[in-house]
Amino acid sequence: MKFQLRHSGVCPLLALLLLALVLPAKSTFDVEKCRGVDLDATEDHMMHVTDCLSKAGAKEFHDVPAEKMPCFGKCVMEKKGIIDDKGLPHKENIMKLITDNMPKAVHDDLNKRMENCLAEETSMIDPADPSCNTYMPLGMCMHLSFLEECEK
Repeated sequence: MKFQLRHSGVCPLLALLLLALVLPAKSTFDVEKCRGVDLDATEDHMMHVTDCLSKAGAKEFHDVPAEKMPCFGKCVMEKKGIIDDKGLPHKENIMKLITDNMPKAVHDDLNKRMENCLAEETSMIDPADPSCNTYMPLGMCMHLSFLEECEK
């Protein structure tokens, strides 16, 4: 599932794509369940989102300017520990988030899909990219994997 970006445009849905894996909240996102199990955002998660919203100059997700969406998503990934101090995906922490927060029925399949996303998309990431657009292919892959596994 390799994603190619032929332009450097900003995708206004990047934060949604990146955050869908990281405990989607009913009030913020339209994803409420995974294989029939309610998904609830923790207070910790909402604090991370609020901090990143503030850094993006917004109070609500839908108020984040389009050009700041990629870095908003990266910010939340950093705060959740799924990006390491070098700006690269932290596989073990991603897998731990799945194990700790997702229904057991999706653990194996979602872990495999995340491993595939990481293998295919990590090399594209440039932590020094000020636009944060290089995180988009990984975020899209992770989000689509999440949706497909949860809808089974």
